[in-house]
Amino acid sequence: AGRYASRLLQKYGDDVHYVLTEEPYRMIAEIDGIGFKTADQIALAYGMDRQDPQRLSAGLTYVLRTMTQNGHVCIPDTELVRRAAFILQADALGLHDILREAIEVGQLCTADFEGTLYVYTPEAYEEEEYIAGRIGEMGNMKPLPMKTHVQLFLDRWQDARHFELADKQREAVERSLQSGMTVITGGPGTGKTTVVQTIIRLAEQEGLRILLCAPTGRAAKRLAETTQRKAKTIHRLLVPDGHVGAMQVFEYNETKMLPADLVIVDEVSMLDMEMMYHLLSALKPQCRCILVGDADQLPSVGAGAVLHDIIASGQVPVVRLDTIFRQKEGGRIVTNAHLINSGRLPVVNEDTEFRFVEIDNEADGAEKISALYNSELLETGDKFAVQVLSPMYKNPCGVDNLNQLIQERFNPPAEGKAELKGKNVVFRVGDKVMQKHNDYEKGVFNGDMGEIFAIQKDMVYVRYPEQDVKYEGQEVDEITLAYAITVHKSQGSEYHTVIMVLVNSHAIMLQRNLFYTAVTRAKRKVILVGTKRAVQTAVQNQRTSRRFTLLIPRLQGELIV
Repeated sequence: AGRYASRLLQKYGDDVHYVLTEEPYRMIAEIDGIGFKTADQIALAYGMDRQDPQRLSAGLTYVLRTMTQNGHVCIPDTELVRRAAFILQADALGLHDILREAIEVGQLCTADFEGTLYVYTPEAYEEEEYIAGRIGEMGNMKPLPMKTHVQLFLDRWQDARHFELADKQREAVERSLQSGMTVITGGPGTGKTTVVQTIIRLAEQEGLRILLCAPTGRAAKRLAETTQRKAKTIHRLLVPDGHVGAMQVFEYNETKMLPADLVIVDEVSMLDMEMMYHLLSALKPQCRCILVGDADQLPSVGAGAVLHDIIASGQVPVVRLDTIFRQKEGGRIVTNAHLINSGRLPVVNEDTEFRFVEIDNEADGAEKISALYNSELLETGDKFAVQVLSPMYKNPCGVDNLNQLIQERFNPPAEGKAELKGKNVVFRVGDKVMQKHNDYEKGVFNGDMGEIFAIQKDMVYVRYPEQDVKYEGQEVDEITLAYAITVHKSQGSEYHTVIMVLVNSHAIMLQRNLFYTAVTRAKRKVILVGTKRAVQTAVQNQRTSRRFTLLIPRLQGELIV
């Protein structure tokens, strides 16, 4: 408790001893920076019994929240108790009783499906139930009465643009305004952008108010570039407006709705449940929604598998674009992405666009990657155009070690160059860095990338594309070096060149949707560095980790609540 003494005294005054000995788990909710692990250490040090109901109750909630941070929306009760018993080193029977009580008092919620009881946090329960209900309502919307003759419009559009829309693309446009919600899905090069541009033109001709958005800043920026219209992140569209408890609140919500007749959301594979909930609750009853994305990419970082579940439920019209239009640029990358997605090995070293560099051991591999980063950087002249991607943080070819090697080579210490020591990392002026979490106050979000342009005392100044941001004191922990990043963090981004690491020690993470997501981040060049065995593992392994969610049965009306 020493580290937190001043904060504890400030909060509890003379009652500190009482809180520490009698109700230590209150600190999780009441003291900034104290999570379950810290509170538990303090509690046990002050004589708390491992089987104390307070401890088991706080521990269950902690385990549930940890699992939702790994993408699950809910957890089967037996699985939750098993994990909690292991983490808390507590008795499973006692935990079952505590869980029953937590459910009875509404601290946790449950749903019964096919004989299994699934446990939710109250927020997650409300979000999933609301999303399913709202999509159901949107499914019952009447087609938009059209003033425009769509066939004629499409023929004229083709003539004006001097190209032909494929049948699937025409179908996507025709269906887009027929129902309340439509999904348009397809891999790279299948013409999603063209369809979106055409739908926007049609909707504008109909006099609809259109809003464009995407889950991340980079995806929104790309959407704006391809459509030549304004596009925002979902956060910025809804306008963050502080917190109520742990819940982020937005200015646009169920009482103040977005001024739109049509909302188009791009890169929906990255859309998690919480964001989908906030977006849907801000749509007017007559507003239509078009979801555009690639269902074969990695699911969102946040909880849920929203795009996957909506498609799998069969309750929403889905147009699958599957013809590859040979673009002049990105030909080999596009064909290889589709090969990987269909379980076949990519074609490598037939041109400079898609190379494979084989390594003998991982330490050499890491050195090779840092040399490649350097040479690619000289070629493009832009540190944001070249990105190293690795499946994991650990091991010689993991993100942490690669960042250090590349930093040593690319931005070494120098006379008069300001630096600041963070946790296990040194930041220098000129470093490429990334924001790790959403910070609504600063207006920077998970995955945003920038460059350090100044360091003074304990302050680091980072230049992002939209703005400059100051990090002071402990806030520096919000950023990390970004010469190398994980594939998960690269979602929704595009780079000129991707250097992708595929090594045997990362076997646990090597799976097809991860490999596919990484390759599709590159516009002009992919360099794979690793072993043939790891490439084969990545292509063959379809064991994508299943996420516990009941959105599909809810959408299908199968869930009796």
